[in-house]
Amino acid sequence: MEGVTVIGQLGDVNPVDYGGGLVVRNDSLERVQVVYFEVLWEEDPYEELDPGQPTPPPSRSISVFDIDKLAWNGYGGWYSAKTLQDNYLPRHRSEYVEWFASSDAIKRMANAMGVYWLDLADMFCSDDPMERAKAYEEIGLFHGFGTLDTDPELASYKRAMELFNDLKGESK
Repeated sequence: MEGVTVIGQLGDVNPVDYGGGLVVRNDSLERVQVVYFEVLWEEDPYEELDPGQPTPPPSRSISVFDIDKLAWNGYGGWYSAKTLQDNYLPRHRSEYVEWFASSDAIKRMANAMGVYWLDLADMFCSDDPMERAKAYEEIGLFHGFGTLDTDPELASYKRAMELFNDLKGESK
């Protein structure tokens, strides 16, 4: 896909089949984003539908979300690093309060990840986009990806695979 560079991958080697995502730099938006594929139900991509058979419901959810570098004041307060530059308010500012309203909230999430909570805090503040992407992925796994993308694309396996291949610069 033109104007998009894949930085890395989260989750399984085949995220469309088993869940996971691509971390991409979107040059036109000047942002680092995650395109995350969730499996809603197992669809046989090779199944031939009989004529007149209803089209099955979407089997994949595709969430796209920014992974802003966050800054932490050490007292349970979080803000986007962009806030300091241009008074940018994070798109999901209200969720930051939900995610990290207290050190207990981040401790519970870190415990579920199996990491020390200060290490998780460092991941959100990292200059490395893959570290930040892993932290945001944990929010999605812990709180649901709807907190990161409130309007995900619901897609067939075929559409999800086409998007994945397009982003990776591969053909079928």
